[in-house]
Amino acid sequence: HLRSLGVPTPLARTGVKHVHHAALRYDVSVYFEANGHGTLLFSDSAVSAIAAARQRAEASGDAGKAASAARLLAAKQLVNQAIGDAISAILLVEAILLLRGWSIERWDAMYEDLPSRQAKLGVADRAALRVNEDETRTLE
Repeated sequence: HLRSLGVPTPLARTGVKHVHHAALRYDVSVYFEANGHGTLLFSDSAVSAIAAARQRAEASGDAGKAASAARLLAAKQLVNQAIGDAISAILLVEAILLLRGWSIERWDAMYEDLPSRQAKLGVADRAALRVNEDETRTLE
């Protein structure tokens, strides 16, 4: 869905430490792994820009923009950027669904389960295998 909207969706090597590092390259990023680990990250520059936008909107009387900026800042406070707490993430999802007037069914209808297969192959020397940077292809 995100790719169809032109949103970059980079891949990273397996493991939160690799995904987290890749996410830090962006001002605002969401990352997750299939096992449920993940979080929402805001860079310091993004937080400063959002706070400044809120102040400008309040000064100009633009209540809509001020509220949007305040919601983004509240999201940063809600989520645990360090450990990706699932409880805070689901609370954020609930808040977003409420603000958009969406049901859980409508949100679920956006999800398309893509075919996937995972298999474990025994090899004599795993160091003999070379994979690409995000581990999606075996090179040799």
